[in-house]
Amino acid sequence: MRGFGAGVMQWGTGDEAAMARIDTISREWLVANGVTLAMVEAWAQMYEEVHRRDPRNPSAVGRIELMRHCMGLLEGSG
Repeated sequence: MRGFGAGVMQWGTGDEAAMARIDTISREWLVANGVTLAMVEAWAQMYEEVHRRDPRNPSAVGRIELMRHCMGLLEGSG
């Protein structure tokens, strides 16, 4: 079974892949796949902590941006 990142969010590897996913993800897709605002908020907070501890992490910034984008979609402002 694939987890949240690879299976549900399909965010790939590294910042560029996560940032590219912003262009292809939709509110409808998130809802259909059971993704909630609370979930994306929690993942954003987790990756913000990862980035704080290791600013060189190759995936944290892109995933933070993707989660923020998803927050906007789920809040109806994205």
